[in-house]
Amino acid sequence: MHVEFIIDVYTNEYSDGPSKAKVAFDKKDILWIKKASETCKKLKAYSIKRFDGAEEFYSPSENEVVYTDEKGETYALHEDFHHDTFFQCVDDDSVHYEGIEKYNDSPFSTESISIKKLLECYKVMTMPASRLPLLVNTDQCPQAKGILEQRLKGLK
Repeated sequence: MHVEFIIDVYTNEYSDGPSKAKVAFDKKDILWIKKASETCKKLKAYSIKRFDGAEEFYSPSENEVVYTDEKGETYALHEDFHHDTFFQCVDDDSVHYEGIEKYNDSPFSTESISIKKLLECYKVMTMPASRLPLLVNTDQCPQAKGILEQRLKGLK
């Protein structure tokens, strides 16, 4: 089981890069991020980086619709986005991605994802099935609610 986030991608004005990226985290990834965040706090480090990347990139499109955001804007796969490096950057309370676009050396980065949100998702992923109904009316991020709904359907 994993959790997916679709996040904004920031490129410079000369880049024809994507505007969204899909990233996924499984239980192992979330635990690694939690440990890296704790290490950042302990060492007072700015961030800890590791090679990791997004699964898919998206650009605005009206023709091929792969993804529609909460504002109703439509996106298609941005298949010709090539990058040399792609780092997952963990700081004391969030995780984001950054890298260098191939062929034009343009830097890019993504919006941050709160580690608190990731830990909410982890809690729902690992909670014993018998205790899942206790989470039904609790305040959670949309991704954690999606995992909860998925697991509750499996119980029926």
